[in-house]
Amino acid sequence: MIEIEYDDGKKEKLQLWLNEESQTSFVKKIDTLNKFESLFTIPDELANHFRQLVEQIEEIDNSK
Repeated sequence: MIEIEYDDGKKEKLQLWLNEESQTSFVKKIDTLNKFESLFTIPDELANHFRQLVEQIEEIDNSK
């Protein structure tokens, strides 16, 4: 779950779904105010970036 805060103070929550490299990854945008969900496909390059970030976080966590 990723929480985003815009310059105007509005906050939104996104769920990031990283699938295997051969499958499409996506973000689910959750609008709790209007009870609406949207799915957005993530380009492979961006999904790979997030995978690398997850690996780095796991390495840091495991080193503690």
